Amino acid sequence: IRICNTGAAPMPPEVLKEFEERTGGKILEGYG
Repeated sequence: IRICNTGAAPMPPEVLKEFEERTGGKILEGYG
């Protein structure tokens, strides 16, 4: 996974960090 796109409530920073550490991918958050 290189990039994962989300669109909902803000992701907690600790979840973002854990995801990036485990997968090496980035999460891009979108709103509206």
